[in-house]
Amino acid sequence: MSIRACLLAALGVLAAAEPGPPASSLRVDTGDALHWLEPGHEQRLALVVANPRAEAVRLRLSARLHELEGAARELALECEVPARGETRLPLELGSRRQGIRYLDYRLEGAGLAAEEGRTAFLYAAPVGGGPDPAGFLYGVSSHPDRNCPDAEREPEMIATARAGLGVMRIDSAWSRAEPRPGTWDWSVTDRLVELGTRHGVAFQVVLAYGHSAYASPAAQAAYAEAKRTGEREPWAWLQRLAPPEAPWRAYVAAAAARYRGQVRLWEVWNEPDLFGFWRDTPDAYIAVLRAAADELRRADPANQVLTGGFATVQEHAGHAANPDLQERVLAEAGDAFDLHAFHGHGPFAAFRADVDGELARLRARLVRPRPLYFNETAISSVAVGERVQAWTLVKKLAFARARGAVGYTWYDLRNDGWNPKEVEHHYGLLQRDFRPKAAYAACVALTRLMRGTAVAGELALGPGRLGYVFAAPGRRLAVLWNEDPGLGDGPIALRAPGCPRATAYDLMGNPQELPVQDGVVVVQPGAAPSYLELAGDGGLPQPLGALVEAETVAAAPGERVPVTLRLTSPLAAASACTLAWDEDGGERTRRLELPGAGAADAVLGAAVPAGTRWNAALAQRVRVAWEGLWTGTVTIPVQVMATIPAGDPAGRPADFILDAASAVVNFTEADPTRPQAAWQGPHDLSARVWLARGGGALRIHVEVSDERHRQPHPARASYLGDGLQLAFQVPGQRGHWELGAARADDGTALAHVWLRPAGSATGAEAVAVATEAIAGGVRYRVELSCAAFGLDDTVLERGLRFNLIANDDDGEGRKQFIRIAPGIGESKDPAAFPRVRFAPAAGGGR
Repeated sequence: MSIRACLLAALGVLAAAEPGPPASSLRVDTGDALHWLEPGHEQRLALVVANPRAEAVRLRLSARLHELEGAARELALECEVPARGETRLPLELGSRRQGIRYLDYRLEGAGLAAEEGRTAFLYAAPVGGGPDPAGFLYGVSSHPDRNCPDAEREPEMIATARAGLGVMRIDSAWSRAEPRPGTWDWSVTDRLVELGTRHGVAFQVVLAYGHSAYASPAAQAAYAEAKRTGEREPWAWLQRLAPPEAPWRAYVAAAAARYRGQVRLWEVWNEPDLFGFWRDTPDAYIAVLRAAADELRRADPANQVLTGGFATVQEHAGHAANPDLQERVLAEAGDAFDLHAFHGHGPFAAFRADVDGELARLRARLVRPRPLYFNETAISSVAVGERVQAWTLVKKLAFARARGAVGYTWYDLRNDGWNPKEVEHHYGLLQRDFRPKAAYAACVALTRLMRGTAVAGELALGPGRLGYVFAAPGRRLAVLWNEDPGLGDGPIALRAPGCPRATAYDLMGNPQELPVQDGVVVVQPGAAPSYLELAGDGGLPQPLGALVEAETVAAAPGERVPVTLRLTSPLAAASACTLAWDEDGGERTRRLELPGAGAADAVLGAAVPAGTRWNAALAQRVRVAWEGLWTGTVTIPVQVMATIPAGDPAGRPADFILDAASAVVNFTEADPTRPQAAWQGPHDLSARVWLARGGGALRIHVEVSDERHRQPHPARASYLGDGLQLAFQVPGQRGHWELGAARADDGTALAHVWLRPAGSATGAEAVAVATEAIAGGVRYRVELSCAAFGLDDTVLERGLRFNLIANDDDGEGRKQFIRIAPGIGESKDPAAFPRVRFAPAAGGGR
């Protein structure tokens, strides 16, 4: 959707009252209009304080200059700023580590309201434009063709090229290219192609949409009916139904002829599987695709034809009209395109599940599948923040390459606006004013390291840890991370054949030389992706297992638990290491001697402070110095076990409160034609959860806030409408339980058991569900027979893993859900569930 902002503007979504850029009296001057500071030019860095008032002011500045992770400097300055003038203050960069820098500041002055804000700049060397020598298409979507002043078009090309992105995805817009039948205007695209050529940026052009002047009789009739009934955006019917063949061919032929030899990548429509972009049949889209392919290939046999980038393979209200469109295009029109374009917005876990799941199954049925091109996929920073957005860029791109994609395009180059709550405004690598975000800095590091490499293989690092290897003559590059935060960040030994030298790079591309001993190098995958570069051509490194590992421990607030570390030597000769950790307010140390290829255990303690919330992030950190092999810190997650008080839950605070954006998984927020489907806040969907035991049952009381309740489905499919999914894992059982509880539209209570441990036959008869409508939502009371589910006193008091989600359908299909923790909903992983235990019942027994 390289035309997102333009489409939204046409839909009337970008209202005139949208927030503008934050006003500021302070800026960081790097000597560069795009907010870059190149190494070697540190002396250019300065703070500029502006005073728009008619009299001079004296201001106090307190600020923090910091990296995304790591070094920070505190600043405290005073300055006199002349009337309607500026004062320039030199700014010391500090650390020479490359990457994004944030300046969080506060300006104060006598009689003036304090001003607080954040600005950013990038400290890095540009990568440079042009094609990747290995042929991979590193790209970005943008829309300099519309709603973009000409003065901003060249900076967009420069920003793209500096980040090492050789392809920009843009829209050609038939209605702009042919404003009146027979009159052509290519001035905007001509300008972009000229700028792209100058800066080493090629284009992938979207051919779309219909043209009002050529609307078919069916489109005109639909438009008239939409106007008569007061439908929102009636104009869409003129442009979202298949255009007549002759004028469509003329448009495609004119574009292909004008840019012969200059544009080689052509996409036919955008997200035709979504109703907001395509309102016709699969047969009609296939005809439009074939006609475009004919004209593009006739103009230049070197042209590459892309399918319209399909939005998703998952359930999505937007593609209910044509749920099999993508499948039919791939199966029936393979001769009409060269590349299968796919999007898949959202978090990495969902992207990976789609690509390895339904998308892989769909493609496996094809006789001759065309190469994949992930030509628009990203995540907005609204819910996840800039840090996780940057992580997602690296994860998705590395994974896409490893799965054989020919290209990857991030959406998009710049934020579309300034509204802090608008998902569509925050997909960019850059702010609207070209200030960098963390994802842009991560992109610069990634392309610098990965350009020129080819896929070499995948590392088997164990559950939850991912590693993809890319190679070029004389070097191998692994992209590594830990996808399961419950695992900690234990180091892993690799045998690196033919490797005289190893270097680790962090997310921002900062190097650290690593020891190589007896052909062994140690890496430490963390939540943030990192890189390992091995010199030489020795092939794939071989994982040897964890150097230091410990099971995740769980404790209730106020408790202390032992933590057992196992250290395993990958070396043939005897070695030694020293451990250091904090315990009981002081530092403890221990030295271990390990035989060659042997192991040793060390036991230390961890505590959960009294009053700690169940979702607090706690860890025990152990400093490890392994002589000649590795020095670092191992983080052992300590899971807070929620303790459920004895007695009736009435009157006490909820055990779990689900009301934050980070707990929401939304299926439609990446569809720009349905911005209303994004999570709007706790009134849209939230939940409070109480647990209790009594009367031989585990009792679950949930109050869901939801503006509109809809549940038309039978119990087995209740997850598609409003309702609950509950999951738990009982120690000793093989597998876990997943249950459904819902209130049907007629008020009937629904119950269903989807998953059960091996050997169990327990069904819905062991689940009692009662529901009632309450103001702004629904109250659910669920009781599970303790005997039927193996929940005896010992299990309940020692603890089990528990999770829950509340689903939401506002009338157009499953829209979103809110959850206690990952591991349910988009994946099935009970290891990610929180642990809960129940206080002994008064007087003993249940």
